Amino acid sequence: MRRKCPRRSFTEVDEELAPLRSTWTTRARAGAVGHLRREHATVHGLARQLGLGWDTVWSGIEPILAAAAADEARFSGVRPLAWTSTCGITCPPSQPRTVVAGRRS
Repeated sequence: MRRKCPRRSFTEVDEELAPLRSTWTTRARAGAVGHLRREHATVHGLARQLGLGWDTVWSGIEPILAAAAADEARFSGVRPLAWTSTCGITCPPSQPRTVVAGRRS
């Protein structure tokens, strides 16, 4: 006669490995963001390569991208470049210029 064991489950939560209710590990999410940045890929293209849905990929990477966008420190030491308007006028960043069609400055 077989002895039946009661069904039980055990779930361990480790925020460093994977956030609670996440479908991706932290390493996989960081790798996906790195791929997007290195390859200039799209979320749709990455989802297609991974065989996942767009919403699955986006829900995994969106918190990482939002945290990066909110971090102003990543721009410290970055100096803006001068820009050239469509009519060829080069303006330094300290002196922006408004270009009006038909008018020469």
